[in-house]
Formats: sequence, structure tokens, C-alpha cells
Amino acid sequence: MLVRSLCYAIERKQVLETLRADNQTLETRVQERTNELVKAKEINQFKSEFVSMLSHDIRNPLNTILLAAGLLQNDDDKVTKEKKLSHYQLIRSAIKNMAYLLDEASFIGKADSDKLECELMVMNLSAFCREIVAENQLAAGEKHVTLIFTVHGELEEALADESLLRHILGNLLNNAIKYSLPSGTVLFELIRQEKTVLFRIQDSGIGIPKEDQKQLFQPFHRADNVGKIPGTGLGLAIVKKCVDRHKGEILVSSQEGVGTTFTVTLPFITAEAINS
Repeated sequence: MLVRSLCYAIERKQVLETLRADNQTLETRVQERTNELVKAKEINQFKSEFVSMLSHDIRNPLNTILLAAGLLQNDDDKVTKEKKLSHYQLIRSAIKNMAYLLDEASFIGKADSDKLECELMVMNLSAFCREIVAENQLAAGEKHVTLIFTVHGELEEALADESLLRHILGNLLNNAIKYSLPSGTVLFELIRQEKTVLFRIQDSGIGIPKEDQKQLFQPFHRADNVGKIPGTGLGLAIVKKCVDRHKGEILVSSQEGVGTTFTVTLPFITAEAINS
């Protein structure tokens, strides 16, 4: 009788352990399925926001093109040479804005589908940064913003992905100028450290409210204080993805009404280190 009770107790314990294991497996599967549904919902929401944003932001340059083209066609004999040139410039500017928007949209889509590769090549980082600065001098001049670039350390031969780095620095520098106040200053520092290289871009512009800083790198997010300053809300999301592909880090320090500083830290890799 004692043996039978003991066997029954052992069997009961085994059944309970099996039930617990099955229950745990079921809970895990339910959680995994829930996570999949949440992710699918987020993706669908992202797609919906993306299509809405693209439709809205493309409409403005399209309307500009249609208006300028219509003026050139209907009043061709009455329009002066200067006016014609102005209309042509409007059309070119609108086309450029559309191309930029589509490029950003394509880039963020590629990054989200894990098709964004980091292809390292030997670069002269000092010369490359000066090139980026030169490309932004016109925008800085139009806003009467002083753009200052400084280099600390030898950076003639380093490995980086030129395309990704152009997206990082181009977006950050463009934003620094765009959100600066007239007659402001933008400081761009390139700093060589032992194992890393720092790109620091500092402006004295409108700054970023604290509540917006947590969502700063989310697609389509724009701070509440940007007002009518144009933008897609994709630039910083692209910057973050490019930094991540480089296995780097990006930090932001900002105070509303005072200015913003972005610091990008990337691994400093030389061609010699790869070959050795």
C-alpha cells in the first residue's frame, strides 16, 4: 500500500511538471505571437504615416512646378527675362526638393529592411569634412550664419563608408544651419582620439525641448518648436541608422533657446590595422 501511494505521488508530480512545462511553452508562444502582432501593427502604422507624409510633402513642390510652368506657358510674351529666370529657378528648386525627399524615403526604407551595408574604404577624413563644409557654405551664407571647421589630430587615412558618413555629416550640418538664428555660429570639430574619431557639430539656434529629445531619432518626429521651418522628420532617423551601421554612437545635448550639440563617435580604423 505504501509503495502504491509512493508511485502515485511520483506520477502526480511528473504530471504536474509536464503540465507546468506545457503551460510555460504555451505562454511563450502566446507572447511571441503577441510580439509579432504588435510589430506588424507598428510596421503598418509606419507605412501609413510614411505614405501620408510622402503624399503631403511631394504635393508642395509639385504645385510650385505646375504654377511656374503655367506662368511660363500662358504669359510667355509678357514675362520678362528676369521673371522667366526666376520661374525656372523655382522649378529647379522644387525638383531638387522632390529628389531629396525621395532619396530620404528610399534610404530609410532600405535601412528598415536591413539592406543598408557599411562598406569601409580608405578616406582622408579632414579633406572629406572640408568638402561637406564647402557644400553647406551657400546655405550658411544665405542665413548669415558663420560656419567654423577645426581639426584636431592626424586623420588623412581612416576607414569609413563615404556614403553613410555623407548622410551623417550632411544632415547634422544642414540642421545646425537651418535651426540657427540669423547671424549665428555653427562650430564643426573633427577630433582624433586613440581608438575613436569624434565629429562634433554645435549651433546656437532654437534648441530642442526636453520632451522631444527622447523621440529625436524616430522617423517623422519633429520638435514642437520648429514652427514653419521645413523638414521631413527623416534626417535624424537616417543619421542614427548610419551611425549604427558604423558601430558608433551619437549623443545630443540641447537647451531650448540656447542651442544644440550633436557628437558622433565612430571607431577609428586605419588601413594598417586591417592589413596587420
